[in-house]
Amino acid sequence: MPCPAALSGFAPSHPAYRKLAAFERRALGRFLELGTETRVRAGAPLIQAGAACDSLSLLIDGRLAVTRDGRLLREIEPGTFVGAASLFRAEPPLSDVHALDGATVLQIPSDAAIDYMALHPEFGMALCTLLTRESLDQLARLDEEYVGHRALTEQVQAKNETLRQAIMTVEQTARLVSQSPHPVLRIAQSGVVVFANAPAAPVLRSWRTTVGGQVPVGWQQLVGEALDSGAPRAHELGIDETVFVLTVVPMPDLGYVNVYGQDVTQERRKTALIEHMALHDDLTGLPNRAALRRRLDGVLARAPMTAGAPALVLVDVDGLEPIRALFGHQVSDQLLVEVARRIDTAVGFNDLVAALGANQFALVLEGTGDEAEAAAATAALIERLSAPFAIDSHRLQIGARAGVTLIGRRPDDSVEDALKRADLAKHRAAGDPSGFSLYRAELEETLREQHALEIELRQAIGTDQIEVWFQPKVELADGRVIGAEALARWRHPTRGLIAPDRFIPIAEQTGLIRELGEQVLRTACRTAAAWSIEEQHVAVNLSALQLRQADIVERVAAILDETGLPAHRLDLEITESLLIEDTERTLVTLARLRALGVRLSLDDFGTGYSCLSYLAHLKFDKIKIDRSFVMGMHRNADMRKIAQTIVRLGANLEMTVVAEGIELDEQWRLLCELGCTEGQGYLFSRPLSPQDSRAAFGGEAHRAANAPCAPVP
Repeated sequence: MPCPAALSGFAPSHPAYRKLAAFERRALGRFLELGTETRVRAGAPLIQAGAACDSLSLLIDGRLAVTRDGRLLREIEPGTFVGAASLFRAEPPLSDVHALDGATVLQIPSDAAIDYMALHPEFGMALCTLLTRESLDQLARLDEEYVGHRALTEQVQAKNETLRQAIMTVEQTARLVSQSPHPVLRIAQSGVVVFANAPAAPVLRSWRTTVGGQVPVGWQQLVGEALDSGAPRAHELGIDETVFVLTVVPMPDLGYVNVYGQDVTQERRKTALIEHMALHDDLTGLPNRAALRRRLDGVLARAPMTAGAPALVLVDVDGLEPIRALFGHQVSDQLLVEVARRIDTAVGFNDLVAALGANQFALVLEGTGDEAEAAAATAALIERLSAPFAIDSHRLQIGARAGVTLIGRRPDDSVEDALKRADLAKHRAAGDPSGFSLYRAELEETLREQHALEIELRQAIGTDQIEVWFQPKVELADGRVIGAEALARWRHPTRGLIAPDRFIPIAEQTGLIRELGEQVLRTACRTAAAWSIEEQHVAVNLSALQLRQADIVERVAAILDETGLPAHRLDLEITESLLIEDTERTLVTLARLRALGVRLSLDDFGTGYSCLSYLAHLKFDKIKIDRSFVMGMHRNADMRKIAQTIVRLGANLEMTVVAEGIELDEQWRLLCELGCTEGQGYLFSRPLSPQDSRAAFGGEAHRAANAPCAPVP
């Protein structure tokens, strides 16, 4: 620590430096800041015998003379405190002190000095010890100076006076220490406790000793080491639920150490709380990502010496967002806490469960022996999470997918590599019926392929590589083509025609779906505007990211104006799950779109978290029966009943019902019997390329090319 300003004139070579350097620098610096630097002219008095002295002075430079009855008693060197005799008592001094050749002193008011020493007992005891030692040194000098100058009586009087001042100083030191709220002890080199104040009682009890008794063997060794080194040292002592930091300050010349205690229990508790908060999730109370990394570091360090194969499992919980939208944050938070509890109780005592985010958890399984055991444990966890949850009065169900990787099997394995492998496996699990996937090296090749596709897709958007194909929609009563659904296709210059299930997910994950969706919408509107039959409409899917754009309504309006397509010929298809996310804002946006004159279709109805409340708040023009119901309805009575329910719902709400995925005559017939009016599927036509669609929609109204012409019952 830098020296205080008042000590800046002292270099390590200065005779007074060693004396003042013995103090703790921070405490001494603050003590000296209480004083005022004063210049004393040559011959001018600093202290006068018989006059009150209300300050303690430190000689910074120059020389001071101590005289009595006109006789020079001694000279004072820089670094010496003057006026100590009057510090603790009101009696006036017996000697005069004046400057010889001019001097600079730092004067500290006595009251301020005493208050500071009481508040800082460690410093106060050290300063009082120094002042006592100086008083005793003065006594020794007096022995030499008075020989031949004063009578023996005067020598004895001087000795007695100096001794009395020293005793008073020591007594005052003891009073200051006894009033300290912190433990203060003095331990002799032999290990005997020679002094202890009242707050030190718990320390003595923990040592099973008392004043006059021996400290434990370990502390005897510490006292000896401190006296040998001459350097202060701190030690922590726990007593029941209280924690003390004991600072040992050696006094080698006097053969003892002073021990100053500080109760740091509250500070330790605050530190422990802060550390706990830094390493744990607020909602679930589970360890967080930082704690997970710390644990993985330890597992990897122990891996070469550990039998078996620890596993890392990353788990994504699906379905929380719709539940939050339907039932509120309180219910979804309670559900997440219950999910965390269910996961935590499924693992072993030595395993770790961490919460990584709103819907992600990580498990470190240290008891697995191989990949098969890790897979079995993960499969059991997925099954455990699939059971319904009872939250308040709600019966809720979620989905989960997980990625599994063994860790520490390679010498160069790292935390980042392990997390990456588990994450790759988790993404692969999205298409696995088991709900989880084990890491395989080929997954990295798949990731590299997806990354390459992402880069190429960025380059393709806005060019003619992105084509818009059209799948005709028909009137089920007679097979007449009444419009088409626009579908994106990517004609890659080297890979050929890329299916949408390969690049649409990449576009959604990267946000490119906004630019891609707008390009498809513009192309579809421009193409439909050129169709010769004005009644035919075009349906375009609107993605979640597009719908969240603040200016989506203005963008759609601009495209209609640019392409010349009447608004009533545009159907915007909205996936049911979009209505669950940010319901109020979504409904407002859809209402504004409908005000433009465009039609709104509810896509994939019945496959998500269906909620009929939004149908009461927003008028849809069409409901689309998902292909999963249509494809099984000719052989499954329950599927037929579901389709029938959707058709009746549409009729009651005055909405047109459209069936997707019609491939068989039997499906077509059943849908007509149920009252469904529109449909699309391979039975009527596969998606048509831009060239084929121009021919299909360029002439008069006709039946779809593949549509059977059998009469409709």
